[in-house]
Amino acid sequence: MWVLVVDDSPSSIIFISEALRSLGHSVLTRTNGTSALETLQAMEVDAALVDYHMPGMNAVTFIATLRKQTQAATAATSVVVMTADASPDIATAALSMGAAAVLHKPLGLDKLTAALDAIDSTSRR
Repeated sequence: MWVLVVDDSPSSIIFISEALRSLGHSVLTRTNGTSALETLQAMEVDAALVDYHMPGMNAVTFIATLRKQTQAATAATSVVVMTADASPDIATAALSMGAAAVLHKPLGLDKLTAALDAIDSTSRR
């Protein structure tokens, strides 16, 4: 599975990328929502793991912009939102915009695996 990791924290990108690769996934990384959206216009990925709090564009805005894209494959990309914020409002907002899941940082490998497995099984239907 191709996974795009979008986070403004270099240490988070390294940790998440290494975890995903250890699970057999191919990984692309970006440090902001704008460059991630540009990447998604250029190539298809199966899922995007997007940090909620980023400069310029939070995850909810990212999802809204992504869903407006004209390319069907891009607009249908599954998004998992990551956040260190425990506020239930963030999870509610992300899920209402169409996020496949909301994971709380620090990420556990088991929850990350479960979220990606759910996306993978949904895409195979």
